[in-house]
Amino acid sequence: MPNHFIYPISDGSGRYFANDKSIGYTSFEKTAQRGEKSDWRLGRNFHSIKSTDWIWVYYTLPHQQLKAVGRVTDGPYKHPEWNEWAIEITWDSKLTKKLLTKPIDRKLNFDTQSVRAAAEKANSKTLKTLNRWLKDYQSKTSSRAAEEVGFRIAEVKARQGQATFRRELLKFYGGECVVTGCTDEQVLHDAHIRSVKDGGKHANWNGLLLRSDIHQLFDLGLVTIDENFVVCVGSNVSTTYYKDVQGKRLGDLKIKDSEMKGKIKSSLTHHRKLFNHR
Repeated sequence: MPNHFIYPISDGSGRYFANDKSIGYTSFEKTAQRGEKSDWRLGRNFHSIKSTDWIWVYYTLPHQQLKAVGRVTDGPYKHPEWNEWAIEITWDSKLTKKLLTKPIDRKLNFDTQSVRAAAEKANSKTLKTLNRWLKDYQSKTSSRAAEEVGFRIAEVKARQGQATFRRELLKFYGGECVVTGCTDEQVLHDAHIRSVKDGGKHANWNGLLLRSDIHQLFDLGLVTIDENFVVCVGSNVSTTYYKDVQGKRLGDLKIKDSEMKGKIKSSLTHHRKLFNHR
């Protein structure tokens, strides 16, 4: 069940509008009415927000109104440039246009709601207001479309955040395959150790940078990495080249941080158990 969050903004608030102080209400409204995507920072609740949650945009003084709405389509994730938590929001163009025409006034409808930080989870009174507004203004067609979006997001969840995940892994592993040392970015894959479908995360500790052929063998369980970061090649892999990487120690995957190293080891343990390797 998607949750609802209130995200306060003010005109010219560069901190939230992709760090561009020239962007204000007018520029944002054009983006939202076109149903485009935005990457927005999170000041809090980055452990609570998830894909398909609703983001309601609260215009601060002098407006004090909700005037736009969208759904979380990626994240939360650590933004590679800001080094802060962020989410990708896809704006609902039809509902936003209705909100801009007839916004939800805070004083009349959700005066007990905290709006001090981005983003605050809707309290019980606010939630009743939002659900009532959606019931009144969300047509059956748009309602079905929203549900379809939710299903589609669920189906492709394994791919959400993939671009950011790849950028982070390229930086984390220095643009080098951890097994072969290959540095040709065109053939380097961002591999999840534990798949997203199986509960894995788009996180450095759940990822390896692997050359495409090694990635395929890893996904099939024909190549695994033991608790000492040593490569193990399955006995049914006959190609001499792959046998040559058998027993290769990966230098703790170049990780110095003990906590990160422990998380990577845990992910690798799950991978080995998945394929009945010790």
